[in-house]
Amino acid sequence: MFAESRRVRAKAQLERAQQSVRLGRVEDALKSLEKAVALDSSLIEAHLLMGKLHADRNEMAAAKAACVEVLRHWPLGRRPEVAIALMCCDCPDPDDRQLAARYLIGALHAPGLTAHELRVIGFGLANTQHDRKAIEAFSRSLQIEPDVAALTELASCHIKLRNPVAAEEAFRAAIRLDPSAAAPHANLGLLLLLMGDYPQGFREFEWRTQLANFPLFYHFEGFAAPRWTGESLAGKTILLHTEQGFGDTIQFMRYVPHVAALGATVIVAVQPGLETLLQSFPGVHQCVSTGGTVSALDFHCPLMSLPVVFGTTRQSVPPLVPLPCPDLPALAAGGTPRPLRVGLVWAGNPNHPTDSIRSLRLTDLAPLAAVLEAVPNAVEFVSVQHGPATAQLQANPLPFPIEDACSQVANFTQTAAIVATLDLVIAVDTSVAHLAATMQRPVWLFLGSVPEWRWGFADETTPWYPTLRIFRATTPEARTETVTRMAYALAIAANGFRQLQLAPPAE
Repeated sequence: MFAESRRVRAKAQLERAQQSVRLGRVEDALKSLEKAVALDSSLIEAHLLMGKLHADRNEMAAAKAACVEVLRHWPLGRRPEVAIALMCCDCPDPDDRQLAARYLIGALHAPGLTAHELRVIGFGLANTQHDRKAIEAFSRSLQIEPDVAALTELASCHIKLRNPVAAEEAFRAAIRLDPSAAAPHANLGLLLLLMGDYPQGFREFEWRTQLANFPLFYHFEGFAAPRWTGESLAGKTILLHTEQGFGDTIQFMRYVPHVAALGATVIVAVQPGLETLLQSFPGVHQCVSTGGTVSALDFHCPLMSLPVVFGTTRQSVPPLVPLPCPDLPALAAGGTPRPLRVGLVWAGNPNHPTDSIRSLRLTDLAPLAAVLEAVPNAVEFVSVQHGPATAQLQANPLPFPIEDACSQVANFTQTAAIVATLDLVIAVDTSVAHLAATMQRPVWLFLGSVPEWRWGFADETTPWYPTLRIFRATTPEARTETVTRMAYALAIAANGFRQLQLAPPAE
């Protein structure tokens, strides 16, 4: 009887909220809805309305919290609200994301789904790494109605499942459907680059500049210069500007001397934190931070568009222009053996769309302890990790000590000074890997199942960095095995370094 009374009172509060909405009194409506769900947490109509009102006010965290409650109490057999589940697919709580994924997987069995509903289900499942089910949803939607966005996302799911042939077919189908659509062109470019077709890949990747989210970092005060596409640069001033991540900037700086050799005065605009490191780079006349002021320009060009102008193939990648880095002594002061200093970077940008595939947790590096068992005291581990992941060092979960060297650094010049003290860097795909490889330090790169285009699809090496070796986890389940392979290789390297130190000097 008491429970029935609470349900009646909750519905009364819901009716008050609905009346307040009709009168335009949103704050009153939200107060009534809070009372309603406090009385009956399973009242999904109250959660639904609360989510809508918060979304209308762009209060997305509150809107998603309400939508999660909708999913928790959705009755079996009721037609699914797939848009509600899609909103929950990028909730910060992984349990909430998986709740949304389970709901969407169940929704696939609902009768009479429209092409739009199937697309929404596909987008949500792709966002929560349920790629096979996403492919099912997209394929069914495309049988009802062709759609460029669905074909493009279908292709991306095939890439994540390491099926490049099916991915290329879907991208090209999207382009046939709408030849002016930028997204399938740009993503096809990335796929072709991943497969090693640089000429066609870089040309297709130029479509990225037409994407709505293309980062226009070159909006400087007084900026009004044409895009350089290969015109004579003799006596001209050109701005070469960054557009994406720190690693991309470091990787493509190798083109700057080639532009300067054409007779140009080269101004380079890079992300804050890189200016000091790159201001003395060969060919650079001036290095500025994005958003600053520049003098009169004749041309501009994104750094990542330079391969198109220079006609780069996989065989003609410009050689690395190394950043200065001193050689390390084989022995410690006094001529005694020293440990091999190994830098560790286990996580990248948490906001990157593929961070869950690219990054590790600090605990995932535990297999490296085998090195110290095989060759005691021969390795010294140093954290070169930046960002939120440094918090994992506070209660070191590893079975070996690790020095925190980078959590307080302010820029890449300071990071470079730390890298200069290391014999080897073991890293996931981050800017530190690019930095260390450009300093010609040996880098062992851990890659998840879906690599960035620059690392290729299967090779252990890359034409971009001669001192970089790739360790691939081709499935999510292979991550631990891949770190174990790195540990085995490190034990061999550490033992070789120790034997080199103990060898008698040459006469």
